[in-house]
Amino acid sequence: MSTSVVPPVITVAYVDAVFAKLDAVYGNALRSMAASRLVTQGAIGDVYAIFTQRLAPTAIQALGSLKASNFRNLRADPGDQHTHVDKLLFASNRCIFARVTVDYSGVDVHAPPPPFAQYEALTSREPINVREGDPTAWAIFYDNVLLKRQDVRDPCG
Repeated sequence: MSTSVVPPVITVAYVDAVFAKLDAVYGNALRSMAASRLVTQGAIGDVYAIFTQRLAPTAIQALGSLKASNFRNLRADPGDQHTHVDKLLFASNRCIFARVTVDYSGVDVHAPPPPFAQYEALTSREPINVREGDPTAWAIFYDNVLLKRQDVRDPCG
């Protein structure tokens, strides 16, 4: 299923496919860091490929915290986290908001047992703004866990 274009009807299967691509790019960032024991330029580029310009610095700070902990929770050879849509709460050609279950066991040695429910929102990239290396037509602009928010609200509305 192509995730580089926004379909006329957005389905759970399509959003799952988008998250699979985003999870793979984030996994690349973690693998780069696991190999070098640093927050690499490649990892930073991967973060900017999947997060909006506004949220990417917060995600990079999280990577810095991982390094500061001496990567103690990062698997020696990390795989990918796996994000699955539990419920599509809002979907348009500009914004997707979903309750998702994330399995972190592929990357975190102390991952909470699945399911770990959270809320994520994606914003569509204008075709003119899609850069080489962007895995999908979407970027993450809301993640209640990354933003440390207990109050979950629809960021698309």
